[in-house]
Amino acid sequence: MEELTAEQWMEKSPYLRKMNEYTLFTTEEDFKQLQSGEKVDSGDEKIPVDFLKRVLNNDFYYEYASRYFHGQIEQFKVSYIIYGDIGGSLTYKRSNIIRGIRSLIGNQRIKLNPEEQQKYQNLTNSISFEKFLEKHKGNFFHIDIDNIPYSIPIEQLIGFLQLSDHDFNNICFNQDVDEIHGIPKLHFIYALLQFFEESKATANYLIPTDVRSRYITLNLLSNVDVEAINKLLTTSDTKYREVQLDPLLEQAILSGMPKDATDLEKALYIYIKMCKLLTYDDEYYAVNQKGIATQKHKNVNHVSFITPTNNKVVCFEFNLIYSKLLSQLGIHFCSDYKGFVGDDLYGEGHANLEFRTGKFLVKADSVTSILQGDLTQAKLNQPLVGIKCINRNEQTKAEFNASLRKMYQLIVEQENSLVE
Repeated sequence: MEELTAEQWMEKSPYLRKMNEYTLFTTEEDFKQLQSGEKVDSGDEKIPVDFLKRVLNNDFYYEYASRYFHGQIEQFKVSYIIYGDIGGSLTYKRSNIIRGIRSLIGNQRIKLNPEEQQKYQNLTNSISFEKFLEKHKGNFFHIDIDNIPYSIPIEQLIGFLQLSDHDFNNICFNQDVDEIHGIPKLHFIYALLQFFEESKATANYLIPTDVRSRYITLNLLSNVDVEAINKLLTTSDTKYREVQLDPLLEQAILSGMPKDATDLEKALYIYIKMCKLLTYDDEYYAVNQKGIATQKHKNVNHVSFITPTNNKVVCFEFNLIYSKLLSQLGIHFCSDYKGFVGDDLYGEGHANLEFRTGKFLVKADSVTSILQGDLTQAKLNQPLVGIKCINRNEQTKAEFNASLRKMYQLIVEQENSLVE
């Protein structure tokens, strides 16, 4: 059966007709030649040179590109149809298309005639930084940050990235500067990053190199850490509400915890004490987590019978006890059971949790390994492997590790004082 042309397929398919509004259909042979041809690096995309040339010297390509650049269509694709389906597609960011053409011109790989020069200028002007500023002049960015609503003038967000190097660095990295335009510094920077992401500013406009570079630097979170913001604002788990901890167990865990400790330090103290007081159920391990011996652990009520002397647990029981104590501190958390968020699969497999306190995002997993997890490591006063800061920022990780060492050392000293 002879393959239909793109036009014939579009007559038969409303879906393909709709796609044609933003997709330039070509032949399979032409598409593959275009795709496999020489490319130019335009930043985060490598674009075929022939595609960039066609944008300027082919009326069909320029028509789609012009509508794309002027916001009449949300994307511009080049594709082909094979047996009524899409065989492949090429699509690129507006700003990268211009950067690619600019690179070809600068390296004298193409020379534009007057008509092509005019097309290039029209496309460039339509996504200029001036157009970006004009679009957002007088507008506000509305956002809730850690349950606080803000309406921030967009000109203030953009203007922050246009400050002098001295002022920008001083505000970002000076710990004594805690506000920007009357807004907490970290909240302002978070709003800035969210605005740029939601507006797709760097993809849709020719943002100046220095402004773009500052945005990228902030977005790496290597200097200013806003990663925890708007995360774990509530606790969706419910199982911890169903259990009552044994009073003696709770007393054994919490005794000695400094009242003036930070919430992070308290959470770490509780975790370490639990690892020292509780032990993994060897019977559960021996039967490969199957059979009658495992049923008691799947019953939430069994947690109430765990005591300082009847102290054998499995991972999801440890997780439930820890989450109960975190909730008493007012710390929000989220359990992970076999890769599923929430506690609907309690008792069905491995469990751990993540919690947030302040700027710290923490993962706690007491049984990363049966024999070398933290239930074992803590009793030997060896480095813990299952509780860690998952922020990307190195300074935040360092502060977390300092708090972990502080609480670990305190507990060891408390143990030694009892022996003496």
